[in-house]
Amino acid sequence: MADRYLSFTGTAPGRFLTRRLGPPQSAEPVRWSPELPTGRRALGA
Repeated sequence: MADRYLSFTGTAPGRFLTRRLGPPQSAEPVRWSPELPTGRRALGA
């Protein structure tokens, strides 16, 4: 279901309808890449 919604909101008519009707627009998920830091991090530091 989420994949269909993501593919629909990625089209021009889908973006238009989601902006007009107000359902949440899907965001591209953050994928792992070698440039991203790994390991533990301190938040708020």
